[in-house]
Amino acid sequence: MSDAALLLGILTIVVLGGLTSIFFLRRIHQRCDEIAIGVVNDLPVSVEYRWLLLFQDYVAVGFSFVLISAVLAAGFFVLAGIAHHAGVKAVAYFCAGGFGWGAVMTAINNVSWIVYLRRVLRQAKTG
Repeated sequence: MSDAALLLGILTIVVLGGLTSIFFLRRIHQRCDEIAIGVVNDLPVSVEYRWLLLFQDYVAVGFSFVLISAVLAAGFFVLAGIAHHAGVKAVAYFCAGGFGWGAVMTAINNVSWIVYLRRVLRQAKTG
């Protein structure tokens, strides 16, 4: 594969990965707010349903995003190994670092939100 085609592939993956990130992060943050305040689509929901949202939706979507970011980072490392030109290698490594850092930071953020939301839901249940 030529370095020009590889660079075009990297650019395509970055754009699609970035758009996917925007979608996932908007959904993750919206779901956090809904679980914390107990209102979904302008309707109040029970504490039991909020627990369900936390584990069946927030955790699943949040860690799916982490997995996708980590796979993209690994893919960029593979592409860097295929590249011949030092500049293309540098771009691929830079992208790998960006998506890898995003995966790590999102994982940390997800865990902190889960801890916070569990506390909120426990307090809501006790009254």
